[in-house]
Amino acid sequence: MNPQGQVVGRSSIQLIEGDCVLLENYASVRGPYTGKSFNIYNAALDRWQQFWVDNQGGVLEFKGAYKDRELRYTAESIGPRNQPTHHKLAFFHREDGTVRQLWEQSIDGGSTWTVAFDGLYRKRK
Repeated sequence: MNPQGQVVGRSSIQLIEGDCVLLENYASVRGPYTGKSFNIYNAALDRWQQFWVDNQGGVLEFKGAYKDRELRYTAESIGPRNQPTHHKLAFFHREDGTVRQLWEQSIDGGSTWTVAFDGLYRKRK
């Protein structure tokens, strides 16, 4: 659900591998776009990591930290015009039990940021 209350996709989220990995299966409601993310705490590196893959060949590896009920990640990739792209991804645990995800991108080295995704996760009834 986006900030305007519109459903933009559906996710199935589950704990796997002895509850050590959070797996998301995402599908857009507007088209054939799908993806999966694997969120883990990497004890050897003392950081959180997310690996994202999608059905359009997209791959992102985020690195981050959990603090004050927020999980914040950063990543770098190469954009469609071969430009370096910086990513900020944050998950905010809210008091009502929902989780807000905010994904921002920058193609100018972090001087300006645009919102790639701003969604609200809630349990299905």
